[in-house]
Amino acid sequence: MPAFRKSPPELVARFDELALLASDADRRQVFGYPVCVLRGNMFIGLHENASVTDDEDAVAAWVRRSRAYAEQLPPKKAKKKN
Repeated sequence: MPAFRKSPPELVARFDELALLASDADRRQVFGYPVCVLRGNMFIGLHENASVTDDEDAVAAWVRRSRAYAEQLPPKKAKKKN
């Protein structure tokens, strides 16, 4: 398995700001990276040194579209623990 590089702290902070646009979603870590999940469906996430635009309106629209799509998906069933 390839080694993953951590995202820089300033990019994680930027992700946290964007996650506030979908405040009803759960924020989790997947493979050490922050993601937002709505009813079990991940709709935004960060991976390594992902480029994120500084265009506030464009980014906000992208987050809202992603959240709206996740809202239309059926809730994922919880996995059974062994």
